[in-house]
Amino acid sequence: MPPPPLENGIDDMLLGRSVWTAAALYRRDRLAGLAWNPAHGKADDWGWVWTVCLSGARFTRLDVESAVYCHYAGDRLTSRGDPFRESTRVRQRILGEVEAALRATERLTPGRAQALAAYYFKDRMVLKPGAKTLDDVEPAKSAITIRQ
Repeated sequence: MPPPPLENGIDDMLLGRSVWTAAALYRRDRLAGLAWNPAHGKADDWGWVWTVCLSGARFTRLDVESAVYCHYAGDRLTSRGDPFRESTRVRQRILGEVEAALRATERLTPGRAQALAAYYFKDRMVLKPGAKTLDDVEPAKSAITIRQ
């Protein structure tokens, strides 16, 4: 299976595309100063790709097979009661960090704000099953306003 497109970094991530952590090779010099955030818990790999994208790194696809595996003692997505809901909660926290970083660096364009709002809404629908409209969903902790 070919990797998802991620040449546009932040914008591709906001469209729901992300490289699989074990399917990416990173240049060491490009990662200087970046750190894996264990606080991301269940979505630490997704948070890592965000960290790399927010640093300004660019991805390109290669037509080669490769793999790198990192084994660690941390909690795994499959080791808890409701991994889908838990990973959604963690993703909401990471999206808040992404939004804050984009605002702080004046890179939160109207298009990116709209894509973030869509992510927030989609995840909120997961966290509150049965919600039919935005009025039924508790607002995410975001300064982004979703207009109906």
